[in-house]
Amino acid sequence: MKKNLILFAFFFFGVVNLAAQTGLQTNLKEVTIYSNGAQVTREKNVALKAGEQTISFTGLSPYLDRNSLQVKAKGSVTVLGVSQRYIRPDSTMLSERLKAASRDIDVASRRLSELQAQRTVLKSQLQMVEANCNIGSRTAVTPLNDIKLLNKYYYEEMMDINKKLITLDTEEEKANADLARYNEIADSIAGIKLKRITVVDVKVDAKVQTSALFTLQYYVSGASWYPTYDVRSSKVDEPLQLTYKANIMQQTGEDWKDVNVTLSTANPNRSNVSPDLRTYWLDYGLAAPTYNFGLDNNQVSGTIYDAEDGSPLIGASVTVSGSQIGTISDVDGRYSITMPNGNRRLVASYIGYESQQATVTGNRKDFRLQPDVAMLQDVVVVGYGTLSKGGWLRRKSSASAAVEMAEPAASASESKPQKARVLVDEDDLVVASTAAKFGYEFEVKHPLTILSNNKPVSAQLGRYELPTTYAYKGVPKIDKDAFLVADATGWGELNLVEGEAMVFYDNSYVGKTILSPVESDTLHLSLGRDNGIQIERKLIKNNSVHKVLSGNQTQQKDWEISVRNTRSEKVSIKVYDQVPVSQNSDITVTTEELSDGNFNKETGIVVWNLELNPGESRKLRLRYQVKYPKNRRLDIE
Repeated sequence: MKKNLILFAFFFFGVVNLAAQTGLQTNLKEVTIYSNGAQVTREKNVALKAGEQTISFTGLSPYLDRNSLQVKAKGSVTVLGVSQRYIRPDSTMLSERLKAASRDIDVASRRLSELQAQRTVLKSQLQMVEANCNIGSRTAVTPLNDIKLLNKYYYEEMMDINKKLITLDTEEEKANADLARYNEIADSIAGIKLKRITVVDVKVDAKVQTSALFTLQYYVSGASWYPTYDVRSSKVDEPLQLTYKANIMQQTGEDWKDVNVTLSTANPNRSNVSPDLRTYWLDYGLAAPTYNFGLDNNQVSGTIYDAEDGSPLIGASVTVSGSQIGTISDVDGRYSITMPNGNRRLVASYIGYESQQATVTGNRKDFRLQPDVAMLQDVVVVGYGTLSKGGWLRRKSSASAAVEMAEPAASASESKPQKARVLVDEDDLVVASTAAKFGYEFEVKHPLTILSNNKPVSAQLGRYELPTTYAYKGVPKIDKDAFLVADATGWGELNLVEGEAMVFYDNSYVGKTILSPVESDTLHLSLGRDNGIQIERKLIKNNSVHKVLSGNQTQQKDWEISVRNTRSEKVSIKVYDQVPVSQNSDITVTTEELSDGNFNKETGIVVWNLELNPGESRKLRLRYQVKYPKNRRLDIE
């Protein structure tokens, strides 16, 4: 008997388990996050009965791209078809709440109508009493005792009616408040955006009763990551420390808890169609074909608004089109982003809204995003840049940016670059960095929890110590101060991606820069001004003359540059100046004195490499002559 009960129980629960094949919740296995969306992998072990049947997996993101959905089954089962649909699990509950609110509105409306009817009756009674209490209209003489009795009667009647009217005032005020409150509740329920989830129906054929491991893999919008860096230097004789961080966020409608995460620089949404040149038609008034635009301003800020009600959007994504650079708006909808040179396209996007692209023409750009009614095309668009070995940092300061095209700072090693050293603490996450076919991948070896609230989750991808040489750079024509410049090598194999970098020197915040991978083995980094080195540039007027001879005129300019080291240690400094470069055969520029500076005839840049002992001063001379026709006017500095 006991054995029969055991067999019955096994059979009963087995049938229940096989029958419950709808609304199955899958287990999150891993997520690969791109700068534009994510690839999600889920698994579920399902018990199957023999024959054809349909299994429904629920709880998936409403922003799932149906074209990317793949379903695999491991076991003695054949997948016959896959379909996708949406459900709103809260619709029944909200419908019941809305019905209850409607019933409350009806009750409150009836109560208010009853009170208004009572007021009408009481006012009629009061008018009737007031009309009958007038004894002047009576023809017969009324005895005094009767008058007293009438007065008492009318007083009591009128007081009773007025008291009832006062009570009605209070009850009507309460009834109006209840009606307004119930209407507000009904409006709020009607305005709730129902949560939508995706259900994937999989039709399968099992030859026998069995169990199969189902794997669901799909691409979903609403997820992104972007890199940022901390660059720190303590002293001029110590290497730079570079901290590589990933900022991850998602609002896909599904929480990712304790999941294995891989970050990828690949772009699954980028077009794979190769570009074609357009015919370059040449004629008067025709412009050449345009394929790209330059950018004059590096820092752009603004606010992201809802186009319908004007409210700021918190956590909206703002990215530089075609790059890895991105940021999100704050609690006031404001954002600030550093633009790389040669790119002026920004993309603003937010889940539930249509993304918007715009060309930046100044330092401020606001966005007004339109709600996406369908809520099917909400993609957080983040571009990708081309990554190559090595890179440099472009400083926002005009002084250093003006000479960025020049050579690295003085005393940089000419020997084979040293490699970066990896720094590891006990609390650091372990991240495996690999070069994939279409970009780089960073596999985080520790599970992460990333909730669907668009709040950034920071993950450290690595900390490195870079071999560094330090020198000073001075451009007295633009700025009288000297800038400490660090040249770091050995970073070309670290798989760094273009992004913003926070620069710290001697535990003080210096500013932001853009770390942009290009073909260079040296990272050039400005660490700020140093008042310990004094630079002065002045025009020697006695030697700067203007002469007119024959059919030409000449101008001679004589500049003196003074450099003084007031620091207590020896310093190396590169001083930059320039000679004008002629673009006209009628204009001749002749250099007369360069104080042994290195002169580039093509650019006109003059560079002096100086070694200054403590307290040492050096004077440099830059003299040149410009010859041009006497009937022409030429502005010469």
